[in-house]
Amino acid sequence: MKLVSKLPPSDGTPASVRLCPEEAEDMWHLYNLIAPGDRVQATTVRKVSHDSASGERESERVKVKLTVAVEAVDYDADAAQLRVRGRNLTECDHVKLGGA
Repeated sequence: MKLVSKLPPSDGTPASVRLCPEEAEDMWHLYNLIAPGDRVQATTVRKVSHDSASGERESERVKVKLTVAVEAVDYDADAAQLRVRGRNLTECDHVKLGGA
Protein backbone atom coordinates (compact mmCIF):
# COMPACT_ATOMS: atom_id res chain seq x y z
CA MET A 1 0.00 0.00 0.00
CA LYS A 2 1.28 3.43 -0.86
CA LEU A 3 1.00 6.32 1.60
CA VAL A 4 0.18 9.31 -0.62
CA SER A 5 -0.10 11.96 2.11
CA LYS A 6 -0.74 12.43 5.81
CA LEU A 7 -1.86 15.39 7.88
CA PRO A 8 -1.44 15.42 11.67
CA PRO A 9 -4.29 16.71 13.83
CA SER A 10 -4.26 20.46 14.42
CA ASP A 11 -6.63 23.01 15.99
CA GLY A 12 -9.39 20.46 16.59
CA THR A 13 -9.26 18.93 13.12
CA PRO A 14 -8.73 15.17 12.99
CA ALA A 15 -5.69 13.56 11.42
CA SER A 16 -6.04 12.29 7.86
CA VAL A 17 -4.16 9.94 5.58
CA ARG A 18 -4.42 9.30 1.89
CA LEU A 19 -3.67 5.71 0.88
CA CYS A 20 -3.47 3.93 -2.44
CA PRO A 21 -3.94 0.13 -2.24
CA GLU A 22 -1.64 -1.69 -4.65
CA GLU A 23 -2.30 -5.36 -3.85
CA ALA A 24 -5.37 -7.40 -2.89
CA GLU A 25 -4.01 -7.85 0.64
CA ASP A 26 -4.08 -4.07 1.11
CA MET A 27 -7.90 -4.21 1.29
CA TRP A 28 -7.61 -6.47 4.34
CA HIS A 29 -5.37 -3.93 6.04
CA LEU A 30 -7.79 -1.11 5.21
CA TYR A 31 -10.63 -3.19 6.65
CA ASN A 32 -8.72 -3.30 9.93
CA LEU A 33 -7.89 0.43 9.85
CA ILE A 34 -11.32 1.93 9.03
CA ALA A 35 -13.75 2.17 11.96
CA PRO A 36 -17.32 3.45 12.42
CA GLY A 37 -17.24 7.21 12.84
CA ASP A 38 -14.37 7.69 10.38
CA ARG A 39 -14.78 9.62 7.16
CA VAL A 40 -13.75 7.91 3.95
CA GLN A 41 -13.40 9.59 0.57
CA ALA A 42 -13.31 7.35 -2.49
CA THR A 43 -14.23 7.11 -6.13
CA THR A 44 -17.05 4.71 -6.95
CA VAL A 45 -19.36 3.82 -9.82
CA ARG A 46 -23.12 4.39 -9.60
CA LYS A 47 -25.84 3.20 -11.95
CA VAL A 48 -27.95 6.23 -12.93
CA SER A 49 -31.35 5.78 -14.58
CA HIS A 50 -33.26 8.44 -16.49
CA ASP A 51 -36.18 8.61 -18.91
CA SER A 52 -35.38 9.29 -22.55
CA ALA A 53 -37.41 11.49 -24.90
CA SER A 54 -39.04 8.37 -26.38
CA GLY A 55 -40.30 7.33 -22.93
CA GLU A 56 -37.84 4.48 -22.46
CA ARG A 57 -35.86 4.16 -19.28
CA GLU A 58 -32.13 4.32 -19.91
CA SER A 59 -29.33 3.69 -17.46
CA GLU A 60 -25.64 4.43 -17.47
CA ARG A 61 -22.74 3.92 -15.11
CA VAL A 62 -21.24 7.12 -13.75
CA LYS A 63 -18.01 7.55 -11.78
CA VAL A 64 -18.52 9.73 -8.68
CA LYS A 65 -16.32 10.83 -5.79
CA LEU A 66 -18.02 10.44 -2.40
CA THR A 67 -17.17 11.27 1.19
CA VAL A 68 -18.91 8.88 3.57
CA ALA A 69 -19.38 8.91 7.35
CA VAL A 70 -18.61 5.26 8.08
CA GLU A 71 -21.33 3.19 9.78
CA ALA A 72 -20.01 -0.29 8.93
CA VAL A 73 -17.17 -1.92 7.01
CA ASP A 74 -17.31 -5.33 5.32
CA TYR A 75 -14.54 -7.28 3.63
CA ASP A 76 -15.03 -9.97 0.98
CA ALA A 77 -11.88 -12.11 0.98
CA ASP A 78 -12.81 -14.04 -2.17
CA ALA A 79 -13.13 -10.89 -4.28
CA ALA A 80 -10.65 -8.82 -2.21
CA GLN A 81 -13.28 -6.07 -2.01
CA LEU A 82 -13.96 -3.60 0.75
CA ARG A 83 -17.50 -2.28 1.29
CA VAL A 84 -17.95 0.85 3.37
CA ARG A 85 -21.52 1.67 4.41
CA GLY A 86 -22.58 5.08 5.67
CA ARG A 87 -24.13 8.44 4.89
CA ASN A 88 -22.87 10.71 2.14
CA LEU A 89 -21.32 13.95 3.46
CA THR A 90 -20.85 15.73 0.13
CA GLU A 91 -23.53 16.42 -2.43
CA CYS A 92 -23.10 15.61 -6.10
CA ASP A 93 -25.44 15.37 -9.09
CA HIS A 94 -26.09 11.65 -8.62
CA VAL A 95 -26.04 11.13 -4.84
CA LYS A 96 -27.91 13.40 -2.43
CA LEU A 97 -26.45 14.77 0.78
CA GLY A 98 -27.10 12.25 3.55
CA GLY A 99 -27.91 9.51 1.05
CA ALA A 100 -26.86 5.96 1.68
